[in-house]
Amino acid sequence: MLLSLLGPELTRQSTNYRAAIEPKQRLAVALRYLASGDSLISLAFNYRLGCTTVTNSVHLVYAAIDKMMMERFLPRPTEDTWKEDRMV
Repeated sequence: MLLSLLGPELTRQSTNYRAAIEPKQRLAVALRYLASGDSLISLAFNYRLGCTTVTNSVHLVYAAIDKMMMERFLPRPTEDTWKEDRMV
């Protein structure tokens, strides 16, 4: 489900110099970072990627989550919702 929501934001174009990392792998790296607390250097070693690539992938996934999911799953409170919460 996460990949279907975030995949379009995580897709990058391959060039003559390098192949783009698949959205599936970018998401896996970011979720592993969040779940394990491993260092970015350790993740880079485990996934056989560069440290900068891992760092950029994690930040890219965070930005995609913010853009695609935050308003849907965690909407900003309004004055009305604050009043409702105070009455409960």
